[in-house]
Amino acid sequence: MNSEEFVEIMRSAEVTKLLSVRDPISRLVSAYINRFANGRYEVPSNASYSFMRKALKVEGKSLRWREPAQVNFTQFLNLILNEKRKNVAKMNYHWRPQSMTCDTCSLPYDHIIHLETMSDDLHYLIQKLGIHELKENLRVNSSHQKKINYEDYFREVPLDVTRQIVDLYRDDFALFGYDVPLFLRKLLNESGVIA
Repeated sequence: MNSEEFVEIMRSAEVTKLLSVRDPISRLVSAYINRFANGRYEVPSNASYSFMRKALKVEGKSLRWREPAQVNFTQFLNLILNEKRKNVAKMNYHWRPQSMTCDTCSLPYDHIIHLETMSDDLHYLIQKLGIHELKENLRVNSSHQKKINYEDYFREVPLDVTRQIVDLYRDDFALFGYDVPLFLRKLLNESGVIA
């Protein structure tokens, strides 16, 4: 299916269009944990090597294959901002703003499902749409970790980087009903940078 066929299907009134979204800060921290070993100093896995190499390259550092390395959260955020400056449309999909990925402004989505309330959202849709073939517990990539304190990740991040990150994801917050976390709003407001 090419992009024109996809758009035609998505514009059809006969198709129910769903969009699944996730809180931008949760997405960032999750990507950092999964792609950057949560900042641990270690030999990167095959999957993490290219991500870590790109993040270190932003700072002019190199990473050789099978060499131990570490990427802190600020370095990760700087990688994101560097990708944005080069071409926001080509940012890695793990952290590209969802509002840019899903064409939210031009495609008529009927429902938005939040990852944080996916079970409830699916239950509602199954009832509303009368779907009997769909399993409500479709979330297979869920984590049963302890609750993550997102504020800890931003504690050492320079204010300018934090402001740029909040600005980058501003549409995701607004379009999908998420609030900029209170700790980030306070941090930016106290520093004279309005969130």
